[in-house]
Amino acid sequence: MSVRPFLALAAALVLATPAAAAAELQGPEGVPWWKTLAACGAAVLRERDFALEAKRPENERAVLTNEMNDYLSKAVARLRADLGVEESAAKKSVYRWAGKTWQAMIDDKTPAADIAARLSQCKALLAQAPKVE
Repeated sequence: MSVRPFLALAAALVLATPAAAAAELQGPEGVPWWKTLAACGAAVLRERDFALEAKRPENERAVLTNEMNDYLSKAVARLRADLGVEESAAKKSVYRWAGKTWQAMIDDKTPAADIAARLSQCKALLAQAPKVE
């Protein structure tokens, strides 16, 4: 059995990967928009953690939950539009990225003030984000 077909397949896969990655719209931070929006969703989740710890009213936490879901939904829509992946695969990628970002904030012990500053940036980024049609 020849290894040439396997090498040809491997080469085709390697060459196809940058083409797919190039289809992702890059945000102003040099990161694909879907990752930027997912990271914003993670920042809102971290803010919600702080709200829970501070025992802030339920309605404030509900607003944060809605805001987080909005960022994640927009990230899923952006990823689907950029790469044409199925919704379930896009959700999995977005939620995984958001989870990693959220966990990094916890591990780094990112202060609440830094999270609040990031959320201000997120609102500005959201206004700049290209709309998905």
